[in-house]
Amino acid sequence: MQDTRIYDYMIRSGIVECSYAGSEISVPVSIGITPRLKHGELAAHCVLSAENGGLRVRLLLDNDTGLPVTITSISLETTIHLPSGSSFFCNGYQSWSSSGMVTLDKGLRSPGILCPRIFRNSGDYSFVKYSKKAAHSWTYSYFDSPIGYTLISSLDESLTFTKIDFSPGVHQDGVKVNISKDCEGLILGPVSRISGIHQEPIKVLDVFMTTGNENDCWDRFFSLFYSLKKDEGIYNRSKPALVWDSSYAMLDRMDEMNLTAIAREYARSSIPLDYFIIGNGYEKAFGDWTETVEEFTPGMKRIADNIKATGSKPGITFSPFICSSSSHLYNERREILLKDARGKPVSAGYDRRLGGQLYVIDIYNPEGERYIKRCIKTFIDDWGMQIIRADMLYAAAMSGGRSHGRTRAQAMAHGLEILRRSAGNVPVIACAVPLGSAFGIVEHCSVAPDLSPNWNGSTDLRCRESLRERESTRNAVISAISRRHLDLRAFSSDIGSFTLRRYRGRLAVKEQLSLFKTCNIFSSFFTGSDSLGAYNASMLELYLSAVSSRPIRRGDRSSVEISNHDEGLKVRYNLHGTQLEETLELVKNLHIF
Repeated sequence: MQDTRIYDYMIRSGIVECSYAGSEISVPVSIGITPRLKHGELAAHCVLSAENGGLRVRLLLDNDTGLPVTITSISLETTIHLPSGSSFFCNGYQSWSSSGMVTLDKGLRSPGILCPRIFRNSGDYSFVKYSKKAAHSWTYSYFDSPIGYTLISSLDESLTFTKIDFSPGVHQDGVKVNISKDCEGLILGPVSRISGIHQEPIKVLDVFMTTGNENDCWDRFFSLFYSLKKDEGIYNRSKPALVWDSSYAMLDRMDEMNLTAIAREYARSSIPLDYFIIGNGYEKAFGDWTETVEEFTPGMKRIADNIKATGSKPGITFSPFICSSSSHLYNERREILLKDARGKPVSAGYDRRLGGQLYVIDIYNPEGERYIKRCIKTFIDDWGMQIIRADMLYAAAMSGGRSHGRTRAQAMAHGLEILRRSAGNVPVIACAVPLGSAFGIVEHCSVAPDLSPNWNGSTDLRCRESLRERESTRNAVISAISRRHLDLRAFSSDIGSFTLRRYRGRLAVKEQLSLFKTCNIFSSFFTGSDSLGAYNASMLELYLSAVSSRPIRRGDRSSVEISNHDEGLKVRYNLHGTQLEETLELVKNLHIF
């Protein structure tokens, strides 16, 4: 039966700001009525409909001007009556972005100019105005209300990204919720009026709102999402996997001998690894992905064949949309780099470890697209890789924006389309990507910032409380738990590679166990990075126990319940029909800061 309580949150007002024929105009949004087509006008209509146990909100734009229209902003507003001090989930711009609960008395802060550019450029700081008394969330948000868990989530991120802002209401009356779109670069053509042919208005916003049990809310959303997207070839591709990844284990010691030895070690121990992934370090320079360093002179195909012989599927890591200033690609093929309005290559930041200055590849340049396709073809056809980890994908969105005549969402969708089409049936792990763009596109996806060698990361204190894209194991744990609902619905969630081995100056035992438990409970893409020989007896028993009881299909793990306690976060969940409980001692709540 339809729960009509959701209509308490019905949209109250809206506005579309745009320009055409040299004029700037504001179009009020008609709420909850059938669109009326009038010749010579630009009309915006918010259509509300009860669907799938919730409220679907669509904003339709009827451009009957006969001219292209540049959209500068789209927003819908309502006020929700919530108790003082309520928390809201704020989903970061991309999967690196720390995400969790935020209260309006603290809000979100933008990092200073001294913070590392590699992280600043990967977030939303250059195009979002931050406020200490407000918070914003990308694609979706949730919060507890007097009538239960409430979810607001976009059903379509292919045209523009959806941003949900929370701020104090007028005279502290409730919380003002603004659902807006990232419209930079959005240009819409007129709706055709060919005689005798019915043309639908252009849909520029599509959001689903529902309340109730947390799992029920997410099941309703994804059921509706996939039913609307089935004709686009978007479906739930997720599948649990047991993985070994060299990214956090070997660093400068990666070569054919070490990789083969570890793959055989796991096989001798009868650990059924699904994938064995070779991380960064094999390439001559960041961007020259098909040229290997001296340690891999025998060839990547031979290494892949050695891995296959142990029963695992080999995988490779690369960043398809970025290259460094030290790469052959940058120095010899600059014509395929993205340029700014002055014709200079667009920088994605600086990272000494990756080769210096980083630049973005123009995915709309045919040669740039061919370069990406050639890399993937080499990985799959020549080297024999059977899974691809694609990192730093947010760079594709940098091909969007006002100066490029397309939105960041459109550019991101185009980049993922290139990746998906080139990989074919080979599974893809998406990393550092706006999450809404990846729903139903990839099999696996990271849901947390990169892990740091210590618990909270080593970023300068001036940036630690505001730079959400920085490396931090603590932030990764909180983000993964806060995004738990995506696992096996949108994709298989990848938190990162845990480690249980002991080594100096790194994670303490409690910190290692907190990360391990988080990966075990909240991630179906369960990834380790250790040599089994580095484990003592208790650590080996812990790992083997997790491997033997891990989910192997959807439904094996369900009904995750979270509660705050003084001793730490209590997690109750069902695994293979048995109810289990764990305590994460180092995590007292899911607030970002």
